[in-house]
Amino acid sequence: MGQAYPVMRSAALQILLVAAPLLARAQVELPGRVILSGDSATDRQVLGVAGPLEADHGVPAGTLRRQHYSFLPVTGRDTLRGNTVQPLPPLEEGMLFTFVPDTTNAGPVHLELNGQAAIPLKRNVSDDLDSAVLVSGRPYLAVFDGLHFQLLTQVTKPCRAGTWALSRTTCIQALPDTAVNFYTAANSCANRNGRLCTFAEWHSACTLDGRLLATITDYEWVDHAANDNNKAKRVGINAISMDPDCYDGGHRDPLLTSTYRCCFDR
Repeated sequence: MGQAYPVMRSAALQILLVAAPLLARAQVELPGRVILSGDSATDRQVLGVAGPLEADHGVPAGTLRRQHYSFLPVTGRDTLRGNTVQPLPPLEEGMLFTFVPDTTNAGPVHLELNGQAAIPLKRNVSDDLDSAVLVSGRPYLAVFDGLHFQLLTQVTKPCRAGTWALSRTTCIQALPDTAVNFYTAANSCANRNGRLCTFAEWHSACTLDGRLLATITDYEWVDHAANDNNKAKRVGINAISMDPDCYDGGHRDPLLTSTYRCCFDR
């Protein structure tokens, strides 16, 4: 026995020496929750966890807290300005911001934080935001990619070419189509996976910012009951001055021809 003890001790020491560097690099996969039950807050913590190096590595809560500035109110339509509660360090890749705009955007958006330079807000890596993508009072999550802010919150898809956003849910044709009868106009819009704009949609677009009003060249069909048997409604021309008008119109035989616009769901 006197000879065996040093041999066993030596063997145990060798095992520990071999295992030590392996333990230092070990990764532990935990299939469930970890409950820390120490008596004090000092005992209930995990220390020495480095930041993630691979996409599937865990992220320490402290790393997220240092990079995430939550619920930042911003003002402005297309240049959104706001100040963080805590001091803002120089921007780094991976910094997250949850911002809450106070109005709906009209076009491409920039974020200006704590008086620093305004930085473009993109979606899908390089796309500018379309109008009416951001709505008032809703929180949106963005991450700084080193050059731009990237919008991470899922939003409505952009309007197709040749249309512009009337609202968060609807796009309207920018220019009217050639004059046709009411039935042909309705079928033409349906064949493009759209619909003939309702009177309410058309009127809203016409009074919104002047873009539609500037493109009216003649009466336009709208999908609306004309309060008259066998008639369809058309709008856009003042019957007295014959000038473009957002408020005037009338009902006509649907077999007559007029220009028209299609509306599309986003």
